[in-house]
Amino acid sequence: MGISILTISLQAHNVNLNVVELDLVVYNFAVNYFDLKHEYKINFQNRHELINNTDSQIYNYVLHDAFTRGSVPLTLFSIEALEQIKRILKKNGGLALVFILRTMH
Repeated sequence: MGISILTISLQAHNVNLNVVELDLVVYNFAVNYFDLKHEYKINFQNRHELINNTDSQIYNYVLHDAFTRGSVPLTLFSIEALEQIKRILKKNGGLALVFILRTMH
């Protein structure tokens, strides 16, 4: 979900969203400071829980937005994780990976 830039942009185009967010602080920040609407389903759980409890081939696309304050866990981009996401995508569905990683120099 991040600060919800993607969510708000898609919401403006009436896209039906199902959002997964781990951090309630991030969600509240998006609502209070970025005008995030409550017009979609928000899941406060990790992606493993959601994916494991989701039927196969249900989504047209998945936007995997992995912005963090620190490092991004490599497990988010493992072959296993991508295969799990593929299972819930429709046959011609798409996956967009969005991540920002701060490097330390």
